[in-house]
Amino acid sequence: MTGIYRKQVLVLFFLFACLLAINQIIRFIPGINYPSTTIYKIFVAISVAALVAYSFGETRFTYVDCLFILFAVYIVIENLINGNSIVNAVLASSWCIAFVAGNRVSRHGDENSLIGLKTILFVITIVVATYAMYVNYTGNIYARTNIIAVNYIIYFGLPIFLYASINNKRRLETIIMVLWIVLTILSFKRTTLVALATGLVAYIYFKYLKSRKAKDILRFFVIVFLLFAAAIYINNVTDGYIVTRLLIAQETGGNGRTEIWTDVFALIREKSFWGIMFGSGYNAVEAVYGISAHNEILETLFDYGIIGLMFLVAAYFVIIAKAVKAKREGAANAAVYIFTVVVMAIISFFSHIQLYTYVGIPVFFFFGTLYGMKNKRTLS
Repeated sequence: MTGIYRKQVLVLFFLFACLLAINQIIRFIPGINYPSTTIYKIFVAISVAALVAYSFGETRFTYVDCLFILFAVYIVIENLINGNSIVNAVLASSWCIAFVAGNRVSRHGDENSLIGLKTILFVITIVVATYAMYVNYTGNIYARTNIIAVNYIIYFGLPIFLYASINNKRRLETIIMVLWIVLTILSFKRTTLVALATGLVAYIYFKYLKSRKAKDILRFFVIVFLLFAAAIYINNVTDGYIVTRLLIAQETGGNGRTEIWTDVFALIREKSFWGIMFGSGYNAVEAVYGISAHNEILETLFDYGIIGLMFLVAAYFVIIAKAVKAKREGAANAAVYIFTVVVMAIISFFSHIQLYTYVGIPVFFFFGTLYGMKNKRTLS
């Protein structure tokens, strides 16, 4: 695959991934009628087709590529056995293909390409997502739109954040961090806020505080002060809604999550041997229980059984192991890698990363990009 063709494929992927994001954000805005199911599948299909086209370049497949490809094949077969259509079966496996394509992007040396396009799409995502959250807020609705909107602001900002971090563009880096935190506070989503804040603390510690330079330490505390000031202001404007949401988290068992986890685990125990081993198919918890498991481990165990869970654990292990290696070797992308892993771990525990295609595609493409980068290489 020539370099020009590779760039065209990546343009196609990023454009349709952004259209998919916008579709998912606006479909929950009151008063907007959108043919979400049909358009959703078209956008996903074109994005995945671009990823598959990129994956069959001249670079050889590694054992990690093969692990994710095997997992994708297992997901497709398992869904077909459980009566899902071939289209839905392939879409359920698309996050695996996204990782393989992202890995090959880095190994081709294309991870820094199209930075202008990525920036434009990031800005478009911010505008659409902020508007969606504003409509919900003025309508006194704290709906699903907010979690999708703010998560996409984070996911589409990751490539720009990586570019800024590796090239030591501190103003751009700071702008992205402040945007992420402020807009996440405005979304009123606790899990995302905890994940983002924890991830950024880890990022700043490994990128700056370990150096113990006075300038970097001062910069860190200035950022923290400004973010706390923003949080207090937003809390006052919303009549204490932020503090209320945080205080009731324990009383409600994480908004009912502990009850959901207990019930889903009970459903797993009631399954037959074959059901426990191989699962019931994509998003089966919601089909049976009415809502997803809100935990990646439980959801995977129910949907794809012990075999699928073993694949997932292996996939997460190679991602985390590479992050540890990058940190140990002082790689240029180590801090961003650690940040992304921390965010993934927290969101996976309380919600999902790979379950929903519209989330899995951009996140695991970025993980593949991080994984494939040569540890000592810096971007120009």
